[in-house]
Amino acid sequence: MNGELTAYDPTPTKNDPNGDSFKNVLTKEQVMARLGGDSVLVEEYNENNEVISSRYEKREFSGENVVKFRIKEDWIFDKQRGVFEPRIIGIAPLITPQIPGLSDINTSVTPSNVDPFDPFAVSNTAETTETAEDNIQPAAPVTTSIEVDPTPAFWIYFPEARHVFVNKEVVTRNNDATGLSYDDVFVKRIFSSYIVKQSNPEDLRIKDYIKEDIERLYESERIKKALMDFEQDLWSY
Repeated sequence: MNGELTAYDPTPTKNDPNGDSFKNVLTKEQVMARLGGDSVLVEEYNENNEVISSRYEKREFSGENVVKFRIKEDWIFDKQRGVFEPRIIGIAPLITPQIPGLSDINTSVTPSNVDPFDPFAVSNTAETTETAEDNIQPAAPVTTSIEVDPTPAFWIYFPEARHVFVNKEVVTRNNDATGLSYDDVFVKRIFSSYIVKQSNPEDLRIKDYIKEDIERLYESERIKKALMDFEQDLWSY
């Protein structure tokens, strides 16, 4: 909001197919709307529960909307220093999108009656006659649950943000005299994380070709181990 950083749109476009190339700039209003800090409609009711007036009030940003962060980084082998290290390119706060009507879809429905994704679907309520010869039990309802993955609200170019991070102190529960800044946290990698994507010709994420959650973690560890093995093999004789 102070103009110290530039937020980039994470939505894939023609000139930015992956949405993480830092090309499309977002305005302050667009950023706050993505973080849930835009205006909200407030209605006033009378004793008969009738709306008598309404107004828009500015809603303050809450960090509770951010569940985790996504980091984009390049792993580079510096042959001059003989070091294989990551260089962070961008950081994106991840938020869970608020989709209207999503809670209504996460209910138990009978597949033969209604399609939860069709807003114009009509349940089959026609009466049927039951006879002794044809006693058919209705199908058991199936629970339909839709999970929405956290998505990037925007991207921040990390080299541009370092002058902000370096002036923000990090307080840890174990030691209040560390003197660490947020820049130290990212550069020294004082955080836990897992890999969600590695560069590939098809631009696939791990979740795109592996469905099981535990298998995705195994694939993430496999990629991480391949990076570590690359560095170890440089000094193997």
